[in-house]
Amino acid sequence: MTHRLILWRHAKSWYPQQVADLDRPLSERGIRDARELSTSIRRTTAGLRTRVLVSPARRTLETWVWAGCDLEPCEAEIRQELYLADRSLLLSQICAESEGTEVLVVLAHDPGLHDLVIALSGDSPIADIVRSKFPTNALAVFDVASTWSDVERGISLSEVLIARGH
Repeated sequence: MTHRLILWRHAKSWYPQQVADLDRPLSERGIRDARELSTSIRRTTAGLRTRVLVSPARRTLETWVWAGCDLEPCEAEIRQELYLADRSLLLSQICAESEGTEVLVVLAHDPGLHDLVIALSGDSPIADIVRSKFPTNALAVFDVASTWSDVERGISLSEVLIARGH
């Protein structure tokens, strides 16, 4: 069974004074960009059993609300571990996924997410796009020919989607 992995960096956040990092909301641009990307997310997951793992940060939750919360069929779970997770922790969350999941979306943060995208991209012809920058509200879509527990084997970067504002 082929799986699809989508690594998604949250949309652009706002930096209001005296607001903790965990509680930073999306900026107006972030909301606009998230809404813009929603069509691409629907196309990429259409009709497939999708599971979304979301960081508990306000900016990731708002990105999910504006861009993808009505995907069908879909199950979403807030994972405390994803808040500012490094590459190895993100990879361990992916490797623990159930084989019944056809598409796994991980909605999280940099730098861990960017590091993981680079590590999984290998020598893909489109990998240069993400090596230099993985901006806010970017998606890296991977086709996974192996099991989730062995995701690093048989993975290929198939698409990178970036909101127009970048």
